[in-house]
Amino acid sequence: MTLISQTSEYALRAMVHLAASNQRASVRDISEQVGVPTAYLGKVLKHLVRARLITARRGPGGGVALAKPADQISVFDIVDAVDPIEHIRRCPLGHPEPDGVLCPLHAHIEAAIRHVESEFRSTMLADLAAGLAHPLCTAERTAANAA
Repeated sequence: MTLISQTSEYALRAMVHLAASNQRASVRDISEQVGVPTAYLGKVLKHLVRARLITARRGPGGGVALAKPADQISVFDIVDAVDPIEHIRRCPLGHPEPDGVLCPLHAHIEAAIRHVESEFRSTMLADLAAGLAHPLCTAERTAANAA
């Protein structure tokens, strides 16, 4: 089980790379550096452009770059742009809950979701990129290349 989707993971990897390098980069370069398929990364980046988290330019000297400083972009902003966090508003099993009040189980799960969302809002992209001395997810890429 994963807390965030693979799409969110890819968006976070790309954004951390852009923040750490602090320069415009091509989709291909980002793809190679963070271990994300180029075609899929292109689709993810389109969501980030629409959310105004990155800018994109075509042609020579083109590529993508952060639209604002990394200390002004939260993990929540990134995740919300590509795959928003879903909240529990009614029983996922279809059981009736009077007046929209969640049962104890679903109320605890919703509280956990809200806690994660709060942590994502308070964690800035700059925090994740600070001191990044190695490529992202090296162990994962090494395992994938060995397979």
